[in-house]
This record gives sequence, C-alpha cells and structure tokens, in this order.
Amino acid sequence: MSRLDRRILSLWFPKFSLECWSRSLSAAELTQPFVLVTDSAHGPRTVAVNNAAYALGVRPGSRLADMRALVHGLMSYPHDPGAERAELERIARWCQRWGPLTAIDGHDGVLIDVTGSTHLFGGEQRLIHQVELLFSGKGVTVQTGIAPTPGAAWALSHYSNRSIITPDADAAMWLDPLPVPALRLEEDIILLLKRLGVKQIGDLNRIERDALGRRFRNRRTVSGNPLLRMDQLLGRLPEPILPITDVKIPMVQTRLAEPLLHLNLLVNVINDLTRDLTCALEAQRLGLRRMIARFYRVDGAQFERKLELSSASRDHLHIARLFKGKLENIDAGFGIDLVQLLAPWTESLELYQIGLEGNTQRGSSLAQCLDKISNRLGKSSVLRMVPYSSHKPERSQKWVSSFDHPKELQHSFVFSERPVKLLDRPEQIAVIYGAPEDPPRQFTWRRKRRVITKVQGPERIGPEWWRERSSARIRDYYFIETECGSKFWIFRDGHLYDGRGNAPEWYLHGMC
Repeated sequence: MSRLDRRILSLWFPKFSLECWSRSLSAAELTQPFVLVTDSAHGPRTVAVNNAAYALGVRPGSRLADMRALVHGLMSYPHDPGAERAELERIARWCQRWGPLTAIDGHDGVLIDVTGSTHLFGGEQRLIHQVELLFSGKGVTVQTGIAPTPGAAWALSHYSNRSIITPDADAAMWLDPLPVPALRLEEDIILLLKRLGVKQIGDLNRIERDALGRRFRNRRTVSGNPLLRMDQLLGRLPEPILPITDVKIPMVQTRLAEPLLHLNLLVNVINDLTRDLTCALEAQRLGLRRMIARFYRVDGAQFERKLELSSASRDHLHIARLFKGKLENIDAGFGIDLVQLLAPWTESLELYQIGLEGNTQRGSSLAQCLDKISNRLGKSSVLRMVPYSSHKPERSQKWVSSFDHPKELQHSFVFSERPVKLLDRPEQIAVIYGAPEDPPRQFTWRRKRRVITKVQGPERIGPEWWRERSSARIRDYYFIETECGSKFWIFRDGHLYDGRGNAPEWYLHGMC
C-alpha cells in the first residue's frame, strides 16, 4: 500500500478547554462571561474565553487584571492541562470505534487511521456525518477532515471548508489555497514567510526547492522546515502515527458461593488471590509496588484497601502478611460475595534463581523490613537520605520517603573529601591567624582554646547565585588537627576585600 492509499481522519476540537470546564458549571454560570487562566511571570493570563466574555472584548493571552478592568464581574477558573490531557486520551480511546489506530494530535485533536474501514459506515461522507452527530450530542464542537496524509487531514480540519480529499484527487490543487499556518510550522517561520510575501501553500510550490533548502538548511526540526512539511503534506515523506494503547491493569478476582462474615476466612481468600496475582505478574516479569483490594457486599456496598511496597516484589507470603493488618476493621455487613485484587503500579522484575539448595536466606530483607514499618507507622515515618544538587555541604543531601524511587532522586555528583560528622548548623568560632589570608593557628570553640598543629586546604566553595542573595560570600574550608589529636573541618566565610561585608567570620562545620 502506498502512502497516498491511506485514509486519515483528523478531529479538531476548537473549544476543547472551555467545553471540558463547562461540564462542571451550571446553566446560569454558562451564560455569564468567564475565562480560563494560567500563571505567568506577569500575573495570571487568559487561556480560553467563552462567547459572552469574547463579545465584551476579552481576548485570549491578555492579563487577567486588564480584562477585569474591562469587564466588571468577570469570572475566572484555573486552566488544568493535566485534566484536559486525560480527557483527550479518553476521547481518543473512544474513537477506536471508527479505526483501530488513534493518536492524540497536540492538545486539542485526534488522528484516526480509517484506512479500509470507511465502507463499514457507508462511506467517508456518512462517517463524517456520524462523527459530527455523536460529538454534537455530547456537547463537543468538532471539525473534521479526511485525506491521504496526516498533514493534509490536519490542514482540512483546521483551515478548510472542505472535509474530504478523495484518493484519486490532486491533493496539491485543494491544498494550495490554504494559508501557510496549515503546514504546522513554528511561529517565527510563519512570520518570516509572511514578510517574504508567502501567504498560501501554493506560493511555496512556486519557489524552487533548492532555494528553500538553502534558506532553511540550518533548521533541524520538521516544524521549522517548510520543505519537509510540504513533503509530509503531499505524501513524499512518511509521517507515522503513534497510536495510544490501553495498559491493562493486572487483576484477579473470586466470586464466593457463600457470603463471608468472618475475618479468618477473608484472610484465606486474600492469601489465595495474592498467590494468583503474583503468578500473573511473574508471567509478565513484573513486580508489585501497589495493590488495591476491592470488596463487594451482598447489599451493594463497596469498599477497598490499599497496600504499597518500598520495592517491587512477587513474594506472595510477604504481601499477604502485610495486608492482613488492613483487614481488621472491615465491616462485612451481611457478607462479602466478591473480592478483587488489582496491581495499578508495577515495575520490571526479572526472574532469578535462588540456588540449587533452595532459599537459604534467613530473616527479612531490608525491603521487607521497610514495608512492615511503613505500613504500621505510615510512609512519612520511614525516611532515607539521598544526594541533592547543591554546592553547600549542609544542603548536599535531603530526606525522602523510603517509597520514592531511587533512580529519580539520586544524582551522580562527585564529592570531595568530607568529614564523618557534619553539624546541623555551622557554629561560629574565634580564630587567631598570622595574616588575613593565612591558615588559622588556633581557635576557640565552646569556651575551649585549641592549638592547631596540622592544616590541609583550603577547598573553596562559591555561593549558589541561583538560590542565594548577591551578598552571599565564598567559603574556604580547612581540615585541621589540634595538639590533642582531634580533627575538625572549619571554614572562613568571605574575604576581607571581597566587598560583601566586614571582616570574614570563621565557623566549625564538622569533625572527623
């Protein structure tokens, strides 16, 4: 099949943000002027404007304070891109009724590969009519376009009154009158082409390819090169569609012949289901991180219990023991007749051989110990220290929950030599030295004078200009040893002539 034999359906929802938010508003609120806003460097700015606000002069991209001065009583609601993305994914999965491959197109569109399936709906024209009818019934505004390539279909749905380009038609003839933004180019490229007098796609076709190639040869992205976009539009260059796929959550369930009323019987059911769930995960080489148990009572009530592990595991005995403590306060009512176990959070866990003589491990592993403590005291009660990107020694580590993934938190920093113990806060000391830039000779800390016999340093650490004020001073760290054999880590905060304060001060930061 050639590229021009494909049939791509493009759906564009021009009012998607407003229509997503409008579902949570009453009929009276919909008639009032309102906007969706997002934070910016100069205060909230409008992202989407309803018809009532637009008629009063409110425009997208304006400052909210200016628009409220223009329209008294203008209502504003926060823009939620995450919720809109989730809704668009749900719509894309729902659109698989018209084609097996659906993909999200930007933040307000869906692409559907309807190649070979349009005859099931009576042809392409009837397919478009059905799409528009179903979406209008759901209160969603949609514009459609069917063409041999994704770029051409997108151009039709966004900038053309025509909805279909047939396979035997000359695509260039129908696309030439469309404006240059129909090529999905970057804003600066569109502005440059307009300054050059190129306003329509047909104007680009009349320019030699060599001239376009020389002008935009430094543009590495497709959206920055009009020549590549033209080739995608006409099918000379392939443009694959990345379809969305549903991730199936591993689940096991059992429907009981007789409703359960007693806790010990329910524990046995959970043990059996946990073994079945871990076997299913083992077949997929996955390990459990979060498990949800749902219980259904005979009177129609439903409730659930959750369990999280500090690391991926398939040890069904360990998981069942942890879950037993979450079943103590369950109200079975007139009995539980259905139990489900789901694993919404899993991680890759390869198979391994424990040894020819069997499992010789004694006691609990560290991960199992953390699971037991965390599920009894809470996730926030078990913490661990991880490196943090900071020059300052007191900020070069932080405490995080033991359930946080280490790969997302640890950084590959190469630290210099550090003492065994760091003080929570550096303590000021009185130092005697020969000259302002010389190493210290003796110091007084906690009312005790110490004579220095050995000095190593300095190690200079500059201020973090992106976090601290401009008055922050550099530090010179020294490892010192006193006459009694004690070793300390001290630093001088600033220099005498750095212009950021008075005489430098000395602090003790750690000890060896």
